[in-house]
Amino acid sequence: MEYVGFVQYGTMMEFRDELRQQGEERSFKKGENLIPYLTKNDKLFYLDTGIVYLRLYKPDGSYSQLMAFLPGTILPFINLNRNFPYSDLQMLVAAREEVSGFVFPREYFRKKRKTDIRFAELLEQQWMKSIEYLYVSQLLYREGDAVTRISNLLYHVHKYKNYDAHIFPMGQEELANTVNISVSQAKRALAQLKEEEAIELKYGEIIIKNIEVVKKHISETLYIQEEQKEIKRA
Repeated sequence: MEYVGFVQYGTMMEFRDELRQQGEERSFKKGENLIPYLTKNDKLFYLDTGIVYLRLYKPDGSYSQLMAFLPGTILPFINLNRNFPYSDLQMLVAAREEVSGFVFPREYFRKKRKTDIRFAELLEQQWMKSIEYLYVSQLLYREGDAVTRISNLLYHVHKYKNYDAHIFPMGQEELANTVNISVSQAKRALAQLKEEEAIELKYGEIIIKNIEVVKKHISETLYIQEEQKEIKRA
């Protein structure tokens, strides 16, 4: 199970029981950065419940939200132990809510990658899909007005899913920081989509009611990409 997009979900799920046996249960509080604990103890984390975000923080405290991880993924997906090349920026993995899973030794992880071909293949999938998405996101969420950027995100999440993508777990501030707009712009854009009955809003969630209405607002770049894929499938 894998997902090409903002949400990474389930790629390593078939190894859940084995990682549980090799590791120990660990939970992180809402808003907690997972990296200090994992770095200090030389461990990795299998996410079993909850959602965590990969974020890039700026000196003024604002941040860009790069990606979301749901159950069945191993974190960190990149080596955040190395010195980040931009000293005034901070990359971190933050728990959106209380999350739980299993921490296991990095040494076990290294050996497992070398000796288990299936494990290595799935891990590579998670890494490559994440990196691929970071490239794609430059086109999806950095062109057009607020409605277009939000529609691109919702459409992309809905189109390439392997979980219930009708319910998108994201608040207005999180959404704004994902598509690089202000919170006020996000509020106005969401209000418009709600008025058009494309979405429904609940606390911390966006529910997609009509994906075809959302599609009407996506960027030309994404629209052409989707049309080309439909032609190839035909």
